[in-house]
Amino acid sequence: MVDLGSRDGSDSLDAAYPWLVMMRLPLNFGLTRGHNVGIRVAKGEYIVIMNPRVRVEPETLSTMVRALDGRADAAAAICQIIDDKGESLPQTFPLPVRSVLAEACRQNQDPPAAIPSGEFVEAARPWLIMVRRRFIAGMNYLDEKRYWNSWSEVDMFRQVRSSGKKTLFVPGVRAVISGAERRPSTAAGRALAAADRAAGACSYLAKQEGFMAGLGLKVSLLLSSFGRVLTFREPGYHLRLFANLLGGVAVDGTQGGELS
Repeated sequence: MVDLGSRDGSDSLDAAYPWLVMMRLPLNFGLTRGHNVGIRVAKGEYIVIMNPRVRVEPETLSTMVRALDGRADAAAAICQIIDDKGESLPQTFPLPVRSVLAEACRQNQDPPAAIPSGEFVEAARPWLIMVRRRFIAGMNYLDEKRYWNSWSEVDMFRQVRSSGKKTLFVPGVRAVISGAERRPSTAAGRALAAADRAAGACSYLAKQEGFMAGLGLKVSLLLSSFGRVLTFREPGYHLRLFANLLGGVAVDGTQGGELS
């Protein structure tokens, strides 16, 4: 377990569970770095990236392992995710293009998703992803230089497809996600989270289509944010967002506030 500077007692869980290996980071340096810390320490053949709100059923992970063991052409796998009421949740989406990235950044939301169907998926929300250790090591782990809180898993799915491998959807097993996603409540916190998402999206597009494509997306997001300042649509929030975008600010644990 990797603890990103939490203040709710999570960093002491290993006292209650002696088998738990706890890696403590003093501040929130972004989910991507946290994932990499855990991945580098883990010793298994398979890596599971899992949201803290998710709990797995008894046979979920072992069934996913068997599915990957039987498919040499697959590098990763996901399963069905349900809510506390037992309803399936949308989680899969195509690898995003520029228009989807731009809209996700403007809304500060993940790309629109669908309930998984079929044998393979292109990308999925990072609720529960199983990936072969040798694959993620071969891509030199998640790209924490370009991604902090957003898009590193999408970039991993992109690399799965680029390598000629596949991401399996394993039917018949599931995991449960509970509670609401933690989101910053202040204008400063929301602006930092949105700027982080935008910076990652620009990096993702630059890796796919070249530097100028990423720069073009950043300029369009800057203009959109500045335009909302001029038209007095949440001017305080958008002014902070504009400044963060202009300065390339992302979640790295040094800004203070809600996300530190």
